[in-house]
Amino acid sequence: MVEAGRGSFRDAETILEKVLSSYGYVKDRIINREDVENVLGYASSEIVGELYRALLARERSAAVAAIAKAEESGVNMQQLITQLLESARSHMASIVSGEADADSLGAVTAIIRHLMQAAGDMRSALIPVLPLEVAAVMITTDDAGLAVNIPAGKASTNSYQKVSPAAKKSAAKKPVSHEVEEEDEEEEHTEELSDSADTASKAPVSEDPAALSMESLRSGWDQILHGCKKINPHMVAMLTKARLDGLEEGNLLLSVPYKFHKSRLEQKRSQDIFASVTHELFGVKILMRCTLDEAIQTTRAPESTAASSNSDIVEEVFSDMI
Repeated sequence: MVEAGRGSFRDAETILEKVLSSYGYVKDRIINREDVENVLGYASSEIVGELYRALLARERSAAVAAIAKAEESGVNMQQLITQLLESARSHMASIVSGEADADSLGAVTAIIRHLMQAAGDMRSALIPVLPLEVAAVMITTDDAGLAVNIPAGKASTNSYQKVSPAAKKSAAKKPVSHEVEEEDEEEEHTEELSDSADTASKAPVSEDPAALSMESLRSGWDQILHGCKKINPHMVAMLTKARLDGLEEGNLLLSVPYKFHKSRLEQKRSQDIFASVTHELFGVKILMRCTLDEAIQTTRAPESTAASSNSDIVEEVFSDMI
């Protein structure tokens, strides 16, 4: 209960109240570990110990069977991983302090890495137990080279045997090949991105904003709006109400009629969209710099004033929902 409270007296007191009102306590008026584990949804210490020993010894069938037993008992898989990590952490601390065999350190750290990965994957898993099962299979892979042989008669997780020299050598080589594979994947991914960027470009690339004139930008304004509309139609609705005032050091100067137009157009997402479209069309990334000019509201075409007056009010009031 103290561990579950994690330093909070109020949380520990709440847990105690739940235990005192549980069936296990009411039945015999005795607080035992089983009652607390049932109330908190914890896996029993027997299951945790059995699973941890199986992972440490690379006994795949025993590990999968222990996970199945925990699932049948209604144990929360996220909580089971937490308990396994606590066991592994305690074991690692014992190794560092010299109380346990240092030869098992590689196996313990491998268990920790795979369990942390499983904990992250579990947040989006459609089958909650699956990430833990995959982690167990990965940990107990035959070529992992980190198996620790535990005699069948040893029940304690503190009884560990030394790893053979051949296993150590295999364990030392394994991470290197894994890193090389990751580097190759990153290089391939980078090449794919660069290839896609080259094919997406429609104009010669020029990083000098001075290469683009205001006249060219005005003549291609419809193309810019069309490009932005494919990504964010609401952004185009604001750009069509803006007035183009000039081009200054890679920034398009715009006058807009509403404050929320200025705020939205100067947001990073809008700036990124506009820069991407102008770069694709003209080879130059242009950003927007907006100035509020409420007079633009009164300079709309006469024939559209009556029809759009209400829509302007609605747009201004409910702008945060657009």
